[in-house]
Amino acid sequence: MRIGSSLLPALPLLALPLLAGCGGASSTSPPPAGSAAPASAAASSAAPSGAGGGAAGGGKASCAQAPAATVGGALGDTFADPQQTLNGDTVAMCQYLGKKLRVVIIRIQTDQTAAGFTAEKQGYPAQGLKTTDVPGFMDAAYSSVHKTTYTDNATLVALKGSTEILVTGDTTLDRERQLLTTLFGSR
Repeated sequence: MRIGSSLLPALPLLALPLLAGCGGASSTSPPPAGSAAPASAAASSAAPSGAGGGAAGGGKASCAQAPAATVGGALGDTFADPQQTLNGDTVAMCQYLGKKLRVVIIRIQTDQTAAGFTAEKQGYPAQGLKTTDVPGFMDAAYSSVHKTTYTDNATLVALKGSTEILVTGDTTLDRERQLLTTLFGSR
């Protein structure tokens, strides 16, 4: 994945273990007007509303499952529509450029298994990142926080049914939890 140098310091590093397997992207939407977008975006997935059971139960993935207004409301920022990269029908990576938070990435996968979720979590230590279980949140969840010279990146990943949603950005885990509760609850 190649990222534009102006956005490199803001790249949420915590998503790297999950993004490593996102090759073969099938489509990318144009960047928001007036923004400096990276040469390529990470891939995330979500099921379109009303199609295939929504984000909480399989189906096609799309950033339409995480509208910019919903993301902004939960995270306390204003975002244009996300840049979307699809990996097949079941994974969509959504990159939001914000006024305060710079870059927020949401990855939605609609065909995840418990074993796959666990395997992805186990990829974090290989990147030098610690994870913490979040008991009682969805079917399974974990978080990771990474501090850099430029920012503190928080990542929260949750699994409900066969849908996994990851959110990572320069925000708090509490705000990310609120966002995931909204995204899973509206499906």
